Amino acid sequence: AATPANAPPTSGSNPGLPQTGAGNAFWLLLMGLLAVAVLAGGLVLRRARAS
Repeated sequence: AATPANAPPTSGSNPGLPQTGAGNAFWLLLMGLLAVAVLAGGLVLRRARAS
């Protein structure tokens, strides 16, 4: 679900990361933090425009 569009369809393939559970967890954590940062930035911009 949280895989890049250019990633191969094979499960557990993360370029540049070790093919381990720790690598997959780190990748998911990184994507989660990125999504949170984008959402937080959107809320801040929306509040700044509204005020």
